[in-house]
Amino acid sequence: MLLSRKEPDKRFRKDLLRAATKYNAFHDACEYSKTPELGKLAIVASQGTTTNSNLDPKKQVKVFLDEAEELLSSDLAAQYSSAEVHQVASNIDLSLILQDSDIAGIVLIGHGTIAALRLRNDKYFNWQDVSRASTHLKLGHFVQRMCGFYRVDSSAPLGTFVMADQRKVYAALGEAVEDINPPEESFISVFSEPKNSTEGIIDLRNRFRHLQT
Repeated sequence: MLLSRKEPDKRFRKDLLRAATKYNAFHDACEYSKTPELGKLAIVASQGTTTNSNLDPKKQVKVFLDEAEELLSSDLAAQYSSAEVHQVASNIDLSLILQDSDIAGIVLIGHGTIAALRLRNDKYFNWQDVSRASTHLKLGHFVQRMCGFYRVDSSAPLGTFVMADQRKVYAALGEAVEDINPPEESFISVFSEPKNSTEGIIDLRNRFRHLQT
């Protein structure tokens, strides 16, 4: 039996509400990272690869690491007390970064979608994993330097429920991102409000999910 769109959205709303409840509890308890001026920027290069790239797997890993190292001298990194590069292969690697309150901001580089980062062995770390792993909210930036397509209906931007100000989530909404030298103008603020309702997150998905090139 085929599910109607309304039925999966019912589940999606339930998942969003669960994440929002935890998110709001962090706000209520003032559970925050350090500010960028006192905290670190974690620049994360994924070791996840894909056969859809024009580059071989070793080259994919190298160009993501090269991009991460170049960002150490970026204007974004200059806003933080320090910046460091992390190569990640697993959910545990990312969870530890999310749980470190000295880390105020995160940049993700690799393959993925608006809602998930690809890791080794065809594994993904998605927006619900971010919510589950989080122990506080970040006060810096969350930049998703990967493709921004909505591949599944139950998609929210990856950094939605870890940023104290959701306007600080940046991604290439509805766009493909090249493996090498992606244009900086592709990465825009995803939300216009600091905190967004379930319906607002679903409305964002509805506006961009048809872009699947």
